[in-house]
Amino acid sequence: MNRGDTRQYLLLAAAVICIAGLYLAGTASEPSSISLADLDEHEGETVQVAGYVVHVERYSQASGFVLRNDSVSARVFSPDGADVRLADRVRVTGTVQRYEGRLEIMADNVTKLASAGHAVPLPVLAGQYDEFLDTTVTTNGSVEKVTDTAFQLVDGSCCITVRHPEGPCNVSAGDRVSVTAAVRYDPGILCFYLSIERDDHHVALRG
Repeated sequence: MNRGDTRQYLLLAAAVICIAGLYLAGTASEPSSISLADLDEHEGETVQVAGYVVHVERYSQASGFVLRNDSVSARVFSPDGADVRLADRVRVTGTVQRYEGRLEIMADNVTKLASAGHAVPLPVLAGQYDEFLDTTVTTNGSVEKVTDTAFQLVDGSCCITVRHPEGPCNVSAGDRVSVTAAVRYDPGILCFYLSIERDDHHVALRG
């Protein structure tokens, strides 16, 4: 191998080592992606979590919101005032810490994965009906107990009545459907329900 070939080989080797080093450094600095249920195991660490926004509070510069996934919720504090809305699906990168004795995430970055208007899982909706009261949501599930003007929407152990006061629902028990409707509360039976009231409210069969 002549001197020119040796020099070219050394430069190539150095470039490969440099790229590998940058890759390893990036991998090492990537925060762990965890479930909300495991927050207590990562106190003091920088983590990455995902879920649905089910409550929002805004301050002068900052904002706080509650992130929910399945049946687990966690509070997130964003010093920069993350622009999120009820029912957004987001990914949060931040540090797990305690505030007033409760675990929360101090957000460094909040990335919106899907905006409000997409389907919110029924188990997420079921845990926060009061937060969604009088808003329009879309959720999915299976049809049970059909009557002329209502049916039960079920997903696992979660169930909610869907009312269609203008006429037949045109669904059958066992159908998989997507429902877009308003979240309402009936004080007579102390129960939340979904109400199909407007032209943009509907029930659609899913494949």
